[in-house]
Amino acid sequence: MEVITSVLEADIKELMTKFCTMRNEGKDLYNLYWKGSVNTDAAGTGTDPVAVTAKLTKAEVISILALVEQLDNFWENIAVTQADYQVTIQNVTHGDAVLGAALSSDTEDFADRGIVFCQDLLEQYNMARRADNLYVASEISAAVAGISPQTVVFGATMTKDDLTSAINLIRELINFIENAAIAQAEYKATLIKWRRI
Repeated sequence: MEVITSVLEADIKELMTKFCTMRNEGKDLYNLYWKGSVNTDAAGTGTDPVAVTAKLTKAEVISILALVEQLDNFWENIAVTQADYQVTIQNVTHGDAVLGAALSSDTEDFADRGIVFCQDLLEQYNMARRADNLYVASEISAAVAGISPQTVVFGATMTKDDLTSAINLIRELINFIENAAIAQAEYKATLIKWRRI
């Protein structure tokens, strides 16, 4: 059990670091959309191509914006609009629109970075599912059920409270991606707390 707990803690630390990076990249994408010419280029008919290298339509570019906005709401304890973000990620990462010439460098940059953002989010979603499965399958959840919140978990440096807050965040991010109901909470605070562990 000690080795499994140590592995789970390492996985959670890696996820929390990646979540912090993803949160910051989402904010950067949001700002690029509104401060550059992306919002102008993406206006109009949704099926029109808008990005040459990324091969994205206007609707796909706008869906990246919606994804980063809702993910920011998730971190900031603001109500999230449920949507099938797995479909958004699939559509964005498999764009096939053909455009003859770039509309603007801002739009090209936004689309390229949006694809990477979606690919990273999908990777983190898969890592989150593995961590949650390890937590349940290894019976760590049962093992820590009887200890007090501030007790350090056997084989780790995290407390029971640290572990349960991370698992709750991980499960809610999975729910976010899978279009399931999400419990609002201070997920940004959990990220900050895990930076000290």
